[in-house]
Amino acid sequence: MTTYRMYGWAVDADFPLHLPTDSDKPNLRLRLEELASQSAELPPGKILLDYQARGRRWYSVGRLPDGELTMRVYGLCDIFVNAERNSIRIALLPDADLGMAQVMATGTIPALLLYLDDIPVMHSSAVTCADGRTIAFLGRSGQGKSTLAALMCQQGAELLTDDVLPVVCQRPVTVAVGSPEVRLREAARALAVGSFRTSADARLVVPLRSEHVTMSERRLDAIFIPLPNRESVLEVFRLSKPEAHVSLMRYPRLLGWQDPKVIRTMFGLASAVADTIPVFGAKVPWGPPFRNDIASTIADAAARPDEVRIFGS
Repeated sequence: MTTYRMYGWAVDADFPLHLPTDSDKPNLRLRLEELASQSAELPPGKILLDYQARGRRWYSVGRLPDGELTMRVYGLCDIFVNAERNSIRIALLPDADLGMAQVMATGTIPALLLYLDDIPVMHSSAVTCADGRTIAFLGRSGQGKSTLAALMCQQGAELLTDDVLPVVCQRPVTVAVGSPEVRLREAARALAVGSFRTSADARLVVPLRSEHVTMSERRLDAIFIPLPNRESVLEVFRLSKPEAHVSLMRYPRLLGWQDPKVIRTMFGLASAVADTIPVFGAKVPWGPPFRNDIASTIADAAARPDEVRIFGS
């Protein structure tokens, strides 16, 4: 059985994961099983998280008095976490694609565990630019985070992570290296150069980093919030501290938190980031084709955050 490396865990999984391998002794066990049927009710115990949108419930987390957790992803699976949070069972409904276990194991599950360990998680993709600055793209699903990360990598940046960005220290803001792949939507197929595969949720998964990285953590230098447009507008502008704080609270990796401890951690992160690093809005002309000056405009803003407010044209 293969052991994988993921955000500081050595993961022993009984199904394949597209992650770097690890020779350390496993400290997180993942097992896949079948869920005969699923309740439409909230999971048992105290509700820590309950995300509802567009007239339906998407996922919830309940904690029993003994510390065991159940995460219910409605219509897909129940995820059972033991009290020590080192053994997890992913129970998929019979008609669910087995590949969704990989999606849960590399995105939703580590985000949940990190939050409960007081490590806030931004819904971000991140790269280290050719000049050594580390930047993140923050936003909701479909907002262009992975696309911009892939564009930056085409111009010499190194991918740090896609979709899940743990903040392991808030002052200075320091982030953990994660997935070596980006997950692109079909509209960004032009960026899927070289080999790629299609995930269970119909994303084009492109490897953009070798397994060997020199550092497991990087200091974050800037955050960009993508604002795609079809009007050929390329404009990068710095947000005020209050604007940055609100934006950071808007895009956690998991939505619907009710646990006061997690909410306090999220507020602490928003304050630390707004106080110490620049946060930009990035109006980006969307492709394909993608303009060849997008990556350079973003890198220029990260390098000169205090010099001018607006970059690009």
